[in-house]
Amino acid sequence: MRILILFVQIVIIISFGYRVILDRQSNDLKEEIEQKERILMVYQDSEAELRDAQAKLNDLVKLSSNIFIYENVWVDLFSKLPDFKKMNITIAKGKSFEISIVSTPSNIQEIERMLKESKYTKNVVLASYTPDKEGAIVASLSGELILDKEFSEIEVIDNQI
Repeated sequence: MRILILFVQIVIIISFGYRVILDRQSNDLKEEIEQKERILMVYQDSEAELRDAQAKLNDLVKLSSNIFIYENVWVDLFSKLPDFKKMNITIAKGKSFEISIVSTPSNIQEIERMLKESKYTKNVVLASYTPDKEGAIVASLSGELILDKEFSEIEVIDNQI
């Protein structure tokens, strides 16, 4: 009987020790999981920043690839531009463009003539023509570019003198 009681006490002590070891391992595992979750959150934030930077880089690559498409166009159209205060050129998806310009009436007429006579443009229209507060004219011209390739994104070129 004493041997049975001694055996039961040894089993109880071993099971208690085993329970302490399992509790400690469980707590260590929880701490390790929490630490790895924190690391994962840092990686997710970094991944989001990387994806954002990659999207911006892709936009720049698209823009820079389109620059070579119309380099000759700009050289032809704007190498002999008359003076202007401000010009904003928007190239929409495809081949259409719009130019907003602030200048004198004679310079706007000259720009319109150059665009209509260019081999790179067609359907050029003077969309609006209004005076501003300083005596200059704010005009908007639109049309289509004659190119081999269409633009993939809307592009804005803003130039101010």
